[in-house]
Amino acid sequence: MSSYTFLEKILNEQFLGDTDLSNFLFNKLCIDSKEKVNKNKSTFKHIFITGLARSGSTALLNQLFQQEEYGSIFYKHMPFILNPKLANIFSKVTTKNKKLKPRLHNDGIQISIDSPECFDEILWKKIFKNNLDLLLSANSKIKKEKLEIYKFFIDEFCRLQGKNGLVIKNNNNHIRIEKLAKYFKDSNFIILFRNPIDHSNSLFNTHKRFCELQKEDPYITNYMNLIGHYEFGINAFNFDYGLNSPPNKIENKEDINFWLQQWINAYEWLLEYSKKKRNNVHFISYSKICNDSIYIQKMYKDLKLNFPDKYNISSRLKNEIPKKQFSRDLLKKAFNIYSKLELIE
Repeated sequence: MSSYTFLEKILNEQFLGDTDLSNFLFNKLCIDSKEKVNKNKSTFKHIFITGLARSGSTALLNQLFQQEEYGSIFYKHMPFILNPKLANIFSKVTTKNKKLKPRLHNDGIQISIDSPECFDEILWKKIFKNNLDLLLSANSKIKKEKLEIYKFFIDEFCRLQGKNGLVIKNNNNHIRIEKLAKYFKDSNFIILFRNPIDHSNSLFNTHKRFCELQKEDPYITNYMNLIGHYEFGINAFNFDYGLNSPPNKIENKEDINFWLQQWINAYEWLLEYSKKKRNNVHFISYSKICNDSIYIQKMYKDLKLNFPDKYNISSRLKNEIPKKQFSRDLLKKAFNIYSKLELIE
């Protein structure tokens, strides 16, 4: 049985789906952004966290969110994301249970309605008119007016919370990194990368888990489509990095090498971007922010953040696939990329 009530499903569809109401709210955002984004010269400095899904982005989001000067977009803002003012009002009057509970990923992370999450992708879906080929493609053009809509959107959430900036986690933003980092030149961008074996294992296990959950409760698929989460599960959709298809392309998502190939596609493309990256873009090793105290302190210094009283990011991995099931050629290529990523300053 779904954890969403009938009313919640109706509200989600009306406010997030391709409906007259959600399209009206998006069009209003577009109009407001044209009128206000150039008049209100905001000084907000955001932190954007991205990278392929299961790179540790949620763990880092929860950690950096402890900085009091930063806000975010929260579960309690749902489903009114496309109207920041309404979302802010609703977040203050909601009577939903605030008790922490494990999230569906089964990764040890506890969430409540007060937890930050990736909901800005709902806006990107509208910007790209729900076209997945455009939404998840590195070749998609993002004109200045689209970036202004996005800026107005996150600045509104920031302004309403009375914060100096937002911590935004959106794994899909890695494919837009060049345009975003150039436009938000005063904000910081974190691209997380993770050991390819651990990362592929995590993607594979999460994919299997979500496929099972979605078969039990089909609404989970509908909800993931509404919020723009296509990383794994029945509704998984691949990123297009504009690369030539690799020989012997793997299509079977039940093969661990499919997920290793996705890792290679993403981080080979990001490694190429690193050669021209801007000073506000930081490539961060997940293993090092779990284990290396000097590296962690440097990360906070580079982000111009005070080191927190509590720091709690640790590596978790369950149901590891035996190494022998990985393609030797793919592993060799992946670790060649990984070693180069670790050398990026």
